[in-house]
Amino acid sequence: MTGVWSSRAVSWGCALTLGMVSGCPEEQLPPPPIATGGTLGGVGGEGADETGDGDPVGVECDVWQQDCPPGEKCAPVDPAGVLRWTESRCVPVDPSPVGMGVSCTMPNGPGGGVDDCPVDGFCYFSDLAGQRGRCVPFCQGGPEAPVCPEGMACGWGNGGAIALCRASCDPLVQDCELNNATCLPTPSGTEFVCYVHQWDRGGAGCTAYNGCPAGEACVPAEWVDMDAKPGMRKCEPFCAVGEGLCPVGMVCKGWPDGSVSGHPDVGVCVVP
Repeated sequence: MTGVWSSRAVSWGCALTLGMVSGCPEEQLPPPPIATGGTLGGVGGEGADETGDGDPVGVECDVWQQDCPPGEKCAPVDPAGVLRWTESRCVPVDPSPVGMGVSCTMPNGPGGGVDDCPVDGFCYFSDLAGQRGRCVPFCQGGPEAPVCPEGMACGWGNGGAIALCRASCDPLVQDCELNNATCLPTPSGTEFVCYVHQWDRGGAGCTAYNGCPAGEACVPAEWVDMDAKPGMRKCEPFCAVGEGLCPVGMVCKGWPDGSVSGHPDVGVCVVP
């Protein structure tokens, strides 16, 4: 396993540069790289359909710049209706929106992008029917220097289809407020925030960055099984570095190598 921990993350087929992603469906993204040094960060988000090296398919406006006409906002869109925000488009702003941080709905489901949140927010954490969501702010700034309110951090992806401020959390406690959320690193790999929980594949494997049970991360299978085929991934538990609570034959390595702000003790169980 020598070298896997520090370099495996850059060998994936999707292009990773400073935490940015191109040409890779987000439901099939590699997990955030765990590195021993350098500036390469992690990757996070909820599904994408992108062209190889060009612009993502269906990204019609800029969720960072909010460049839609007055009375509209640039919202992530989930055309498949499965909580994978693969596109963005200008949608009408509700004339009587609910407040930020409170419950919200999407009348046409997540596939329409229309919600009852303010112009500067989006109905995230909804179910497949567009119900029981929560209004969260759009990220400000850009991927190189995202800005969010205190107590939140930016999770983005899909070449600009989604960029939302999410509540900070502790992956060892899994203290996200909503039941359909899981605590994972941000794309920059510097903080942990709450993501919508997509699928639950357990130890049988995972295909989504946010597709493992709460308290687990989707990591390259060779980190836990030296005979695993390259490209395969598995759900493995977060662990507290130095406490020795991993299965026999595994160790707890820092995520990413202890550099996550405020969480130097967070790791994941891997083979040495």
